[in-house]
Amino acid sequence: MPNQLKYDLSGIKAGSVVKLPVLFYKNDMIKVGTEKFKKPQVTNVDTIQIRVPKRNKQVVINYHNSILDICSLVVSLLTWLCVLFIYIRDLIRKRGKYDLILKTR
Repeated sequence: MPNQLKYDLSGIKAGSVVKLPVLFYKNDMIKVGTEKFKKPQVTNVDTIQIRVPKRNKQVVINYHNSILDICSLVVSLLTWLCVLFIYIRDLIRKRGKYDLILKTR
């Protein structure tokens, strides 16, 4: 998955507290073993801090797009489509005027 980081903590003793070198963002989803957290423990410098589970010592961090992210993407795509449409329309109009000038000669 593109918006995902995976950490394997198999070499670390179960129950230990680990500070991951990742900043926590509002839309992050952290999966430690089989448990999912929307708001994990965060250090004073906003990095993620977790306790290593006994089994399945894999940590997965996903970022889920917010409504604002999705709306911004839609507005951006619509803007580019409008710019492309206007450019193509102007090319067709200019070509039509050029053909009209050639026919009158």
